[in-house]
Amino acid sequence: MKKQLESFATSYKNYKKINGWFAPLNRIEYLKLMNGFAEHMMEEVLKGKAVVIPEKLGIVQVIGKKTKVKVTENGIEGLTPDWISTKKLWRTCEECKQRKQKIFFFNEHSNGIRYRFMWSRHKMLIWTKKLYTYVPNRMSKKKLFKAINDGTEYQLVEGRFSLNGFKSKNL
Repeated sequence: MKKQLESFATSYKNYKKINGWFAPLNRIEYLKLMNGFAEHMMEEVLKGKAVVIPEKLGIVQVIGKKTKVKVTENGIEGLTPDWISTKKLWRTCEECKQRKQKIFFFNEHSNGIRYRFMWSRHKMLIWTKKLYTYVPNRMSKKKLFKAINDGTEYQLVEGRFSLNGFKSKNL
């Protein structure tokens, strides 16, 4: 089965199919409406609110988790490598390249907390909910990064990244 991504532009076909020739919105109006809704929703999420999607389609919010760093025989685990700096190091130091020494992100600007967007599908009534995924666009990720650097703090989650049965604490 081929994995196919849907967007607002491709969903207009379904909108047109359901409403036929009597569709109250043309393609441009439909896309303006949908993009406006998505931008409003993202603004609320970036303010730190949990946005409930209509028709019981879940909750979108930003959550954070404190990184647990472990030093093992294989090196450091639990941190994300900074590949740009690592490759720069490997170009200048041949010995570092042979040892596969890496440079990591420590998230010092957020006290070691990694934030991400999360779509909770816990109370969704659709039985095929595991087939769907939420992928934020690049602009939303940049806005989240800027908000974190400006000092905005979001909800912390302990344990697994899920909204069903987690221990949370607000900063």
